[in-house]
Amino acid sequence: MQQELYPFNEPAMMPIEPVILPQVGWLRIPLELPGRVIQLRVWQATVGRVKLYLLDSNGPLNSPADRGITAKLYGGGSEIRLMQEIILGVGGWRIVEALRPNVEICHINEGHAAFAIIERARQLAVKAKLSFWEALWATRAGNVFTTHTPVAAGFDTFRPDLLRKYLPYVEGELAGHGVTLEDIIGLGRIDPENPDEAFNVGAWDQAWFHAKLAFVILLSAYQGWLGAYGRRLARGERPLSNKAVRMINEIPGVAAAIIVVLVIVRPF
Repeated sequence: MQQELYPFNEPAMMPIEPVILPQVGWLRIPLELPGRVIQLRVWQATVGRVKLYLLDSNGPLNSPADRGITAKLYGGGSEIRLMQEIILGVGGWRIVEALRPNVEICHINEGHAAFAIIERARQLAVKAKLSFWEALWATRAGNVFTTHTPVAAGFDTFRPDLLRKYLPYVEGELAGHGVTLEDIIGLGRIDPENPDEAFNVGAWDQAWFHAKLAFVILLSAYQGWLGAYGRRLARGERPLSNKAVRMINEIPGVAAAIIVVLVIVRPF
């Protein structure tokens, strides 16, 4: 039986340490929330040769309510959950920019950190003076999305009014970059034009998942057909000409080329 415990954790007693930067001190990530800016402390844990960076809102510069945002997962309702995912996605990418600005691949595990995709495109748009859509296209090949539970219940959904409350900073900082807040919210909908549809953090990957599933089904059917055709050959039958067989043998190569192009271009 699974049991959940949320004891008080004293950082000094845990195998973590603050991320200290020269001339800056303890790295803190500012994050815009409605009516205030919270400061997220950055910690690091060394696991072998890998450094794990952690975000913590429990700092004295934040209000008591904001200090509790990162205290507990999967609790507190959809508004707390949205704030946690904004912290993880937006704040997480800001850590990358602060410490490893030349990172090319951003791996999103499920939809929990999906807002990193928006933040990554936003930062590139501002730095390179691109439109948001140009920046999104330029960065999308470097975004890898892993789906473990490809069912509706496996993804968080949020009411549109919550997104309008918590993401207006995106529109403000992207003024003049060809995007509105409704465009951003539309990225998380199956039908971007439906203002009443909930925002789904997994919607960005659904078309890509369906494309991969279609290729798996087609290649599985191809392998099944090859098995049946091989048995006919073993019986001495020759139902197809040599030219047709050679053309059919090219199917795996053509499919592999299409898959590589889709992985690089990511048209959806």
